[in-house]
Amino acid sequence: MTIEAQIAQLQQAAAEQTDASLKLASDVTDSINEIDQVKVDINQTHELIKSNHQAINDWQTKTGKVTLKDFNGQSYQVDTLPSLIGEAQKINPHPEVMSKAQFDALRKLRKQQFAGSGFVEWGQHWASAGAHRVVNQGMWEQTNGVLHMGINSSSTGQGESTTKYPIAVVDGVELRLDYVARNTNWCDIRFPPAPDGTKTYDSATGQVTQHASAAEAFGGVIKQAAFSVAYDLPVTAQENKPWHMLSSPSRGTASIANGKLTVIDDGTGGEDKVNYAKQDFVLEPNTTYRATYYLAQYQRSGGVSGINFIQNSTGSEKINFVEHATGDSGRFDVEFTTGSEGGNYYIVLYAGDNGFASYSHVSVSKVTEQVITSRKDLVFLESWHEKISDKDVVYPLGNVQFGASTYQDVPLLNNLVAQGYSAFGQWDQNTKGFGVKWSTLSAANRLKFLKNPEHNIYYDPETKAYCQVRYRIRVVEGLGDQWSSCQAQNKPGNLFGYEASAGEHVVARGAKSDTFSEYRNESNMNTSFRTNDPIYGLDSVGAGETFWRERGIALGKCFAVPIALVQRLNQGAYHPTYNPMGTGKRRISGGYYYHWFETHNALTEISSTFDCFDVTANNGGGNIGPNCGWANIATGSSHSGRVDQYVFYDAIYAGQVEDLRLNANKLDINQLREEALSKAVAGTFRGKESVPFTYFEHKYGVTLAARASYNAANAGGSIEFAIDAGSSPINEYLSDKTNIGYYVYNQSGAALYIPHLPNPKISYVHWPYSGGSQTTCYIYSTENKVSQFNALFSVGDVLHIGVLRRKPAQFDSLPWVDIVGHPERIAATFPDGVVGKWLPKLPDDSYGYPLNRKMVGSTLNATYTRDLGASWTNSNVGFDSVKNTSSGSWNPDIVALLSYQVFANNTQAQSLKPVIGDVGNVYATQAHRIDYGNRLQHSLNNTVGTRADSPHFQEELVVTKIGKHYPSSKLTWTNRAGDEPRHVPLSLDSQEEPSSAIKTLSTLVEKDGLLYLQFNGVELKYHKQQVVDMSESSTEPKTEYGVYRVIDGPLKGKLLKRIHSTATAVPFNDADWSIDEVGFKYQTNTEYSFKFFTDSFDWGDDQTIPIIDGENIKTDLNGNTVKVFCHHTQLPLGIASH
Repeated sequence: MTIEAQIAQLQQAAAEQTDASLKLASDVTDSINEIDQVKVDINQTHELIKSNHQAINDWQTKTGKVTLKDFNGQSYQVDTLPSLIGEAQKINPHPEVMSKAQFDALRKLRKQQFAGSGFVEWGQHWASAGAHRVVNQGMWEQTNGVLHMGINSSSTGQGESTTKYPIAVVDGVELRLDYVARNTNWCDIRFPPAPDGTKTYDSATGQVTQHASAAEAFGGVIKQAAFSVAYDLPVTAQENKPWHMLSSPSRGTASIANGKLTVIDDGTGGEDKVNYAKQDFVLEPNTTYRATYYLAQYQRSGGVSGINFIQNSTGSEKINFVEHATGDSGRFDVEFTTGSEGGNYYIVLYAGDNGFASYSHVSVSKVTEQVITSRKDLVFLESWHEKISDKDVVYPLGNVQFGASTYQDVPLLNNLVAQGYSAFGQWDQNTKGFGVKWSTLSAANRLKFLKNPEHNIYYDPETKAYCQVRYRIRVVEGLGDQWSSCQAQNKPGNLFGYEASAGEHVVARGAKSDTFSEYRNESNMNTSFRTNDPIYGLDSVGAGETFWRERGIALGKCFAVPIALVQRLNQGAYHPTYNPMGTGKRRISGGYYYHWFETHNALTEISSTFDCFDVTANNGGGNIGPNCGWANIATGSSHSGRVDQYVFYDAIYAGQVEDLRLNANKLDINQLREEALSKAVAGTFRGKESVPFTYFEHKYGVTLAARASYNAANAGGSIEFAIDAGSSPINEYLSDKTNIGYYVYNQSGAALYIPHLPNPKISYVHWPYSGGSQTTCYIYSTENKVSQFNALFSVGDVLHIGVLRRKPAQFDSLPWVDIVGHPERIAATFPDGVVGKWLPKLPDDSYGYPLNRKMVGSTLNATYTRDLGASWTNSNVGFDSVKNTSSGSWNPDIVALLSYQVFANNTQAQSLKPVIGDVGNVYATQAHRIDYGNRLQHSLNNTVGTRADSPHFQEELVVTKIGKHYPSSKLTWTNRAGDEPRHVPLSLDSQEEPSSAIKTLSTLVEKDGLLYLQFNGVELKYHKQQVVDMSESSTEPKTEYGVYRVIDGPLKGKLLKRIHSTATAVPFNDADWSIDEVGFKYQTNTEYSFKFFTDSFDWGDDQTIPIIDGENIKTDLNGNTVKVFCHHTQLPLGIASH
């Protein structure tokens, strides 16, 4: 490089360094300037902070606004911290409590989580209660007049529940049911007093009338109907002597004494006049009445009959009773309808002409009016949302019946609201719920309620008020036994109805604390519980939100969840004819007590229901006390007149309770089906059934002229038979809507019970019918029992008929009675009928009388007479628990009442429904044990299994063919042979005296939003078949239903069973037979003539499950007529989840 070039590089470098020095100097200057500016800014910030310091202090401590400056020197105002907190508290004063939005969001979540409203947890039951006292999971009793739910936290409980107390979910709100009417854990559900015969119910008007006495209630418009006030009858009525006698001419005397009206006629004073007693009264126009009198004795020697009558004062209406003859006694009544004017009427009761008549009771009442002697009480949970400020009271758990006087050291009072707010029902004057006045609570004590979600309190910013979801348990005193729509099913109409035709139904109370009525006789969307809400399992007031807001309900709805129906006994004296629901003994003066069958010269006759409630009976001793019945818990069992499991009228027994609670959880349907079947087989699945009542008159015999036939088109199915001419026609004989079947028997005592169809169209017989030649009898709306009828009765037999009725009361554990005796002697002993069901085996000094039902427990009690009721004996008698028989012998003169405990049927005939979920195996049983299907067998087929313990007295059979996935989801779609479910062969065994049996296929179905178990099946009858060895070429007759073993040819060793009721001589090797793996068909026939069998043919089983609606019959492979059925459980298993 040259010197010039090096100088140039040095000059360039010097220039660059000069530029860098200048830039550095400039940067230093700029930095000094920035530092100066920072100093200025710091000084300004210091001045800003200094100037805002007081304002910040004021912002932290004072309410209102403060003025602050920004860096630009501008001033502005902000809300202070206390003001901001105050505004936040206006929106939600306590963050510990949920806002309405949060509460509703949680409700919505629960509605998705659960299948519907019902019970999330049952609670536990008391381990020491005993199995007989447990109603169901979490519900129990201890014979103290109270029904319990849940158990004390310190006690040992039993059951499936994870909590000792029940938990319900109602419209998405979770309610802990605890401390109900009790100062410790669990719920005490209390009940109104048992019926005492002093209340009447008119089903036409819904009117319930409390009378001063039972005599007044039973008498209707008649005064002194029971003749409890003694006096000689005047000739004109007086204020205290409403009965008066014939005034002119004088024909004798009339007087009241010892509970009897006695009218004597001396035969003088005019041949066309007979002495009588008379009373005047007033009747309503266009109204139907029933007049009744009880005739104790009647005698006359004169010719004037003197027919008793009722007549109006103008003489335009006259209603006659029957004509009497010497020796008449008993009950006599007549129905009549008054004219358009109504008004004054009178009744005339004659003496016998030149004789006398003695009357024990008289009544004239509307046919729609009944004395309440039996009833069911309804129990349900009622819940609503209510502003706390409305009553300024808060209740622990929202329970307005809270029974403890403190909660978490907070003292509570039970006088803050009117007592009716906490009452179980209109009848309850004592229950008072403990709460605390909200406005007096300290902040700390308020937090105890606000922070605990179990109290269900939320804040509604719209109304600026705290709301609490509250509940009470209601117990509605029944008007009788005829409740309807008490399950929380998804169907329109009023819920909790009484007598569906009458329209009477329970109404909501909600926040009301004033006087209320339990019932309404008209539909009102404001107050009627209805299922208009789509949540299954919930009854709610579906409309009328304005009405309920005005009544203090915040959400505008009141909700109800069913808990139970409880059957009640009454306080009167027990009598098997006149008061089967009674409990007491009969008392004589001096304090001695007697059963209905015992005798004492101070005891007066019982000839009517009223007599069982007569406080003046037995010369003042009384069949009921002046204030209550004799058989109560306090007086003890020695005062009880019953001989069964029910002792006291004021106790609540597990067998009286129908459990209406529903499981709110979403259920695994296949697991549910298996669990439900297990309970049904074990006999623990609950049911309900009425007590039967038998009535024989034994008056009208007809002579059979021809075999009977069955007309399926007549009234749903009728048995018809011709009789010899000459019998007087009786149309609508034994007519009563409570009829459930008839007894037909001949002169030798051979008898057949013919059950009514499940929903009979006609409840009477023509014996015979008055039309045509008057020679045909009709038994309407019955099962087809013609084959049994024709096998039992022969042409020329004289036939009589009796009737079996049901009492309206229902039990899970029935106080059952079997009646032993000849119908003629039963009719003479109990002319007005008797509780129980007749045993068709007549007493003949033999041993072993099969009981009608499976006996439960260890006591078979017998009350019996050999002199038509003049004297009685009572004792416990022997029995065979396997054969289910009374093991003693009975004399032919005997009439006996056998009392024992029975489990109710738990299924009922229903139409086939589509199947939900899987299909299990077929279950078959003939076992004598309750826990091996015995209860289920009777419920499905009305037969009792009697097979002794054996490895083959029950079994499960694998299903080999099923049609569950047909388009209808039903078990059949063609209803033709071959379409039914099939299963492997039976392996049930037998014994010397074969047992009846059943087989059934169980599935799960839905009805009105609830789940039920469906049973399709058939009765099995054992008939030991003789196997006949026969050559394939034999032309010997093959008899009906016979079994043959082929001994030669290609079919050697095969068993063939004749399937027809006729014989055939065609050999097995005939060319006209068409043979497949099932059996033989002849020529072009489509039905099999023979079928191959390997075993199990003694049961006549074809290995199929018939699929039908309701009940019917078929012929089995042995030629027996057997019952086929489709049943559902009476009570639902849970809520269908969609």
